[in-house]
Amino acid sequence: MPWQMTEVGRAAKVAVRLAENFSWIKHSESQMEDGFTKCTELEEKIKNTVASVVATTLASLPPDFPVSVEVSGGLLDRNGPGMFERTPPTFRAVHPLTIKIEPIPEFLEESGRTVAR
Repeated sequence: MPWQMTEVGRAAKVAVRLAENFSWIKHSESQMEDGFTKCTELEEKIKNTVASVVATTLASLPPDFPVSVEVSGGLLDRNGPGMFERTPPTFRAVHPLTIKIEPIPEFLEESGRTVAR
């Protein structure tokens, strides 16, 4: 299942929101009620590693440090859909991954919303 998250704000708040979003993506090969496929075991392992790296990085910053964080990933089958349903399964897959953590030089918080200038 492809996943993508973008958060902007103070490091401590961004870390909490990303942790909540990461926990939403659960391990399962079954279909979710909304039709999206949940993560496979390999995707779950990669997602958990990314979550750990991002959490560690954000924890190393001052809590009020303004940041923009973008993370994305997802297992793509180079052979088309159904890679894991085949017997034996084919593993000609790629897992594009993006982890981007940037400081925001000019940062304002106005009435509950975050604005980067």
